[in-house]
Amino acid sequence: MRALHRSTIPLAATLLLTAATTANAGWELRSTNYDILIGIDFKTAETGWTVGALNGVGPVIKRTDDGGVNWDYQSTDMYNMYWMDVDMADLKYGWCNGLVAFIGKQSVNHTSNGGKTWEGQVKKYNIAAWLDMFSIDSEHAWSSGMWTYLLQAHEGLMRTTDGGETWKSHDWNKPEPARFIHFVDANHGWMSGGHWPEGSVAAGGVRVWKPTQHFPASWPIPDAMPQRPHDEDQTYGCLIGRTSDGGKTFDTIFTSGAYYPNHIFFVDRNEGWFVAEGYSGTRIMHTTDGGVTWTQQVHDLQAELISLADIYMFNRREGWAVGFSSTAFGNPKTRFLHTMNGGETWEADPFTSNVGPMHMSWVDESTGFTVGTNNNNVSKVLGYSEPARAPKLHIDALNTPDTAGGSDVIHWDISVENRTSSPQTVDAWLQISGPNIPGYTSDSVLRTGIVVPPNYRGIHRITFELPGLPVGIYGIETLLGPAHNIDPLQIKAYDTFSVEVTH
Repeated sequence: MRALHRSTIPLAATLLLTAATTANAGWELRSTNYDILIGIDFKTAETGWTVGALNGVGPVIKRTDDGGVNWDYQSTDMYNMYWMDVDMADLKYGWCNGLVAFIGKQSVNHTSNGGKTWEGQVKKYNIAAWLDMFSIDSEHAWSSGMWTYLLQAHEGLMRTTDGGETWKSHDWNKPEPARFIHFVDANHGWMSGGHWPEGSVAAGGVRVWKPTQHFPASWPIPDAMPQRPHDEDQTYGCLIGRTSDGGKTFDTIFTSGAYYPNHIFFVDRNEGWFVAEGYSGTRIMHTTDGGVTWTQQVHDLQAELISLADIYMFNRREGWAVGFSSTAFGNPKTRFLHTMNGGETWEADPFTSNVGPMHMSWVDESTGFTVGTNNNNVSKVLGYSEPARAPKLHIDALNTPDTAGGSDVIHWDISVENRTSSPQTVDAWLQISGPNIPGYTSDSVLRTGIVVPPNYRGIHRITFELPGLPVGIYGIETLLGPAHNIDPLQIKAYDTFSVEVTH
């Protein structure tokens, strides 16, 4: 059985394809800020937050409601050193985290009103370096990094499952410092860990910019950025950990001594990417088996970049990475990479700026942001806009199954939203991917010629018979667009969930 169940959306025979990209679209400078801004998160094309330090001393939180052009201070209270990252679950609820060194104990800050007020939720650590903040909803959030408690140093994360009413710390018990985290649901996630070789700290007394062992620090960037020196006896450290219990415990699934990992991103429980840097340059690494094995993806700026800091994938096909090279005057030079084919090719975007970003935030394919600082302690918010890529349709997979038999009939719901005042004509189809058969993908058409009325919102049941899958974990992506067409410019809406085939 492969059909949409009792859909009320009428049929039509023609397809309406996504418009081509517009001229004059792309990255641009949105604002210059005289703070050290590090973390950034946007929930709409207009509303976002950025965090960091006020002139390098004391934490700062800022908000914009005009796409990053103008920013208002929400907090400059001197109860901490500075904030490293911010992640909002929605326009009301969110968190930021940062560094604590005897100045206050506010390891994690929380808001329930869009930042009008912020409240410290973790106050028991005198020394902590929280690097990455991640939330999936208003109840579930994680903060990764290191902390000291009762004179004992720990590496791992803190987690809340009740909106921050309580936080529990979990040492991940690995030989590498905890770095960046990514979860695809409340239970399944990954964390990168790593260290720099001691030989990269200095050469002949010359300061060399680099992230510290526990967290990247892009301030102050020295006047010169020579190539990082190294001793052949020294190695980097890279470790990827995976959790299936919400971060209580992590299994080591991958290690390397060739590079140092930064952000990690998964689109389902199988397919993911992380970015790294090492002696041989920067890398984009890709997995299709949940992180057990990784292959390097070549990019246009392989030899140029000093750091490749963050990566964001909309789906299995399209995504962006951000990093920076250096200029003759010692400032960083922002560079972006874009893929439309799952990373088979990564193309350099022509836009540049003179800051070194650590985080990106994307609202959708049409709207993205990053922020970075240079060696003058000047920060710049960079924004991406491509109106023709604004999604006309949006879907969410709901009530999805966690497990199934390989030939079972499974059910899930999709919420469908037409974000335009025009009818949208699509096919509904599935793409199933899994690691158990090399290169395995299976396309199944559910229904063709569906017309979604203007401004439509509704929920529809999908009933699908699995095609005899072997035991393993599979990603099931529901797509609206021309059947079997994987061109991101033609796909109008998508959502992915994972199901484990147990028999």
